[in-house]
Amino acid sequence: MILANICNGWKDIALYTPSLWAAIDADKPISDLASLLDAWLRRAGSYALSISLPTPLSSEIAAVVARYAHQLQVLQMYHHDDDDDDTDFSTAVWPLPFLKKLTIIGIHEYSCSISENLEILRICSNLIECTLDDVFYGYHGFNLEDILLLPRLCVFNFGAYPDHSSDLILRYITLPGLQTLFISLHDIQFQDLLQFLRRSSPPLQQIIVGDAGFFDWTFEDLEECLPLLSTLTDFECLKPRGALPGDLLTVLATSPNLLLNLSTVTLRLLYIPTGPAAIRETFQRPLVQARPGEDITVQLRQLTADGMLIHLGPENRNYI
Repeated sequence: MILANICNGWKDIALYTPSLWAAIDADKPISDLASLLDAWLRRAGSYALSISLPTPLSSEIAAVVARYAHQLQVLQMYHHDDDDDDTDFSTAVWPLPFLKKLTIIGIHEYSCSISENLEILRICSNLIECTLDDVFYGYHGFNLEDILLLPRLCVFNFGAYPDHSSDLILRYITLPGLQTLFISLHDIQFQDLLQFLRRSSPPLQQIIVGDAGFFDWTFEDLEECLPLLSTLTDFECLKPRGALPGDLLTVLATSPNLLLNLSTVTLRLLYIPTGPAAIRETFQRPLVQARPGEDITVQLRQLTADGMLIHLGPENRNYI
């Protein structure tokens, strides 16, 4: 649109270059979005499309998306707390056989429908990457019997801050190709997670766990879960709680044949700058300046000399 405002020459270039019209981001409801969306996407020709839309969708918008469903490769949907003219996306627009990347962004503490999200996943049979950011399903019971199989899904991400997203949906899906998992362990039970891993048997290489994770996990839980992650190379936990760090290292130390491919373990303490500045400064300085004991650093430096990558300290300084 900027090019079209420069001069007539640039306007012609913009109007007749289909690739410039292959993506549109309408993250907030606007008037007559259906007409705008149709006119925009029509100029994209046969190019693969990337669309960001507010939800719930009107029937007019859903009809437009349906016309271009065969070209849609990237879709991002923003949930808005608005029930006017609510349209079930999964029944209005399907199938989406070429969709590769799906992102659903919710409203924190605003309950979404797990059934609707499962139906959206069901129509995206060739999905490779899925993000559910700030999606919350509430605490009521679900009576869903069918397990959804997504054989090509490689990356499942529960958002930039996984502790804010519900991961209960893992109870109802099978992901045999999953390689990267950003998980919150917010409301899924340990046994449900075990069943998901056993059912999927995925070639997981990277797991990042939000700060809600492992709160109630025991040493025995780790011993039961870790053997199902034999392909894991990278493990990261945000704000690990309780005995997790010690238990995890103990399990790895006492089981030399466990997680043979593991190369990186990150236990990250997040500092969130809230409260009066003077109070933050008082408590932050000693935490940042705290260092491990010399006996510990000597042992850790020996491990680094043997090839292990270790970072201990704030992000901008490594004491090892």
